[in-house]
Formats: sequence, structure tokens, C-alpha cells
Amino acid sequence: MKKNGFTLVEIVVTIVIISLLAVLLGNRISSSNNDSKQRLYDSKIEVALSAARSFGTNNLDLLSSSECYDIEISRLISLQYLASDSTTMYEYLNPIDNTSLRSKVICIKYVGGKVEATLK
Repeated sequence: MKKNGFTLVEIVVTIVIISLLAVLLGNRISSSNNDSKQRLYDSKIEVALSAARSFGTNNLDLLSSSECYDIEISRLISLQYLASDSTTMYEYLNPIDNTSLRSKVICIKYVGGKVEATLK
């Protein structure tokens, strides 16, 4: 008797193998996406810190070496030291969870002849 087609066992084994490959590939893509979002977040924070240092350099009279001059990201945007996200107008979004970063506070100090900025 001639055999035409595949047996049920062959089909099930093939489906299981394809499913395992899909799961492994899906996890890798998801992990890569999360890494990209984290790098984008780190970059946005570094841009905000740079804007805060620019603000501090232009306003040295407000700074001290011992105490923080606190400034919110929203203030840096309104003073045009920092550009908001182009798609959201006045918003500065966290790319990881799409929450606003506008209320994040940056500490600015003048230490050792240079302006330092750190995220609080």
C-alpha cells in the first residue's frame, strides 16, 4: 500500500517544533525591544541633565556648592532649555511606560568650578 501524506504524529511533532521556535524568537524580540526602550530612556534623561547644566551655567547666581537648586523638567521645557516630544507637544514621555517625565526633579549644583546636574 502506498503512503500518501503525513501521519498525525508527524504533524503534531512539526507543530510542537514550530511553536517552540516561535516562543524562543518572541522572547528574544521582546527582550530586544525592552533594551531599546531602556537606552532611549537613558538618552532622554541625559539630554534633560545637559539642559539643566546649561540652565545652571546661565544662572550661576542661583547655584550653591552645598545645596541643590531643584528644577523640574517641565520648567526646563517652558524656559526652552529642553524640547518637548514632538508628537505630544508639551510632554516629555518615558519611553518605557509612556508616563510623563515633566515632574521629575533635577538637582543642580556648582561644584569645583563646574555645574553638576543629577536626577532626584
